[in-house]
Amino acid sequence: MLKLSIGPGYSRWNGRLLAQHLGEVSQHQVWRVMRKHDLHLERRQSWCVSTDPEFSRKAADVVGLYLNPPENALVLCVDEKPCIQALERAQGWIRLPNGRATDRFAHEYKRHGTTTLFAALNVASGLVHAGTLSSPPQA
Repeated sequence: MLKLSIGPGYSRWNGRLLAQHLGEVSQHQVWRVMRKHDLHLERRQSWCVSTDPEFSRKAADVVGLYLNPPENALVLCVDEKPCIQALERAQGWIRLPNGRATDRFAHEYKRHGTTTLFAALNVASGLVHAGTLSSPPQA
């Protein structure tokens, strides 16, 4: 992977900066090529690598349960998403002078506590069971 230095004052690449770095290429040409090849400067992919030496064996056991559950067994896949903030935005969508709405929000909001989402998937039937646990607003 090619790693390029953006320069001081910038945290990420954009079409203009990339065109400047390439030299005799316009930013319109940069965006055209990026659209053609479905490239997105703002996207970031990441993953975690387990340091558990038994990870492969444990993962194989779990996948084996999903693919071939024991007879008369109930196999659930359970996940938890803690501390989802319950926010009420002061403005909602921001309107631009031309009347269009932008996909960004104002920074002003009122907190209504946090929510923890629990979800379980019944592997055999595909049914999803979900519930939430809420905390009161913090002062």
